Formats: sequence, structure tokens, C-alpha cells
Amino acid sequence: MLRCRRQRRRLHGTVSVRTPHAEIRGPPADILDDSGRNPPLDWKIARLAPGSLRFSVARAQRNPGARYNLRFMPKERVRGVLESGLMSVGDIAPDFELPALIGGVRKTFRLSEYRGKSLVLAFHPFNWQEASIQQMVGYQAHRPRVLASNAEMVAINVESIMNTTAWERENGPFDFPLCSDFWPHGEVCVRYGMLRTSGTGAGASERAVFVLNRGGQVVFQKIYAWEEVPLLDEVFPLLEKP
Repeated sequence: MLRCRRQRRRLHGTVSVRTPHAEIRGPPADILDDSGRNPPLDWKIARLAPGSLRFSVARAQRNPGARYNLRFMPKERVRGVLESGLMSVGDIAPDFELPALIGGVRKTFRLSEYRGKSLVLAFHPFNWQEASIQQMVGYQAHRPRVLASNAEMVAINVESIMNTTAWERENGPFDFPLCSDFWPHGEVCVRYGMLRTSGTGAGASERAVFVLNRGGQVVFQKIYAWEEVPLLDEVFPLLEKP
């Protein structure tokens, strides 16, 4: 039998066998960068980056308004998010330490190091929102008056420090601290009761302002609408108290 097969091969020539090759797919056509072109990154990485929100890492959601997925947070942290309450006037603000961009330089921000100064803690959802840009530009314009009151402004959101660096270069300069509560995700926002847990922007911060007196006590707190721009006129009387 084997001899017959060999004879057939000699008569009919060599027999080539084709094996199917694995199909290599490029990035999907609907994944584009800010310029409208396919990104030069590995397409698996590109799938994680929302087109208009640079340097953020966020899993794609069915709800386009939910940029962060709380399912990736440990169960005990999710429980803490759901049970955390809003800081109220009269409370002592929890201390925290976060990576920050201060005057264009990456540093570590520690709340305890600012004791003796009044502070405006400005939580905001995302860097690239128009309301956030207007808010921070306004804060920078009024910073001399804030400093004259022995006070400082501190911006906080859950964007990465890389995102914040790119955003500040395009929209700044901003000389006050821009804090990144990116990892562990939203930990400081949880402590202050500012992390959204559902609906539009789930996993991001609320837009809110806290004013701390020189002893670290909350003397003002207010939550604003998603696209509302908080004005410093509301807090200047508190900052300028002797």
C-alpha cells in the first residue's frame, strides 16, 4: 500500500498541502486618535483610550457616560464608596497624599503640609471638559488675591498624572496643585464623598468645592451641576476672614 502511494506521487508530481494561516487584524476602523487617523499604538492598547480624553485608561462601557468601571475595584472599596457620606461643614477634612502637577512640575501633594493656610479644594470630573477648563483658568486669574489671603487652591480629579500633564500644557499654565486621584482609583474622592457610583460619569468625581480654614476644618461645601463653573466669589469672604 505504501509502495503504491509513493508511485502515485512520482507520477503526479509533488503534493503541496496548504495550512490555514492565522488572520492578523489591524485596529478596528472606528478607533481613531484625536487627529482622525488610526493610532500608531498596538490596537489592543488603543482600545482602552477614549479618543478625546488623552492618556486616560478606561474600559469601554455600554453606557458612554460611564468612563470608569467600579467592578474593577475591590469589594471592600466599592462598599466604602456606597456607604461614604458627604463631608459637612464643621468636619475636619481627612488628610491625604496624592501625585500632583504644581507649576508644571510633578510633585507629591500632602494636605497636612498646608496647615496654617486656608484651602479651596476643587473636585472636578474630567480635565478636558469645557467647564473644567473655564474653572481652572478663572482660578489661575484670581490666584494673586487668593495668595494675599494666605490661602491656596487645590484641584482634584481621577485622571492620570499623564493626562493632567498634557492637559495643563495645552490649557495652562496653572501654578496651584493639580492632584491625580487615579490610583488607588478615587480613594480621596471616596473619603470626601465625591465619587460617582452610577449613571453618567460613574467612577469620576462630582464637581464640588470645599473650603478649609487654617485649622483644616470644613467651613464651606457645595456640589455643582456637571457643566456648571464654580465661581470664587462665593468663597472669597471666607478666605479673607482674619
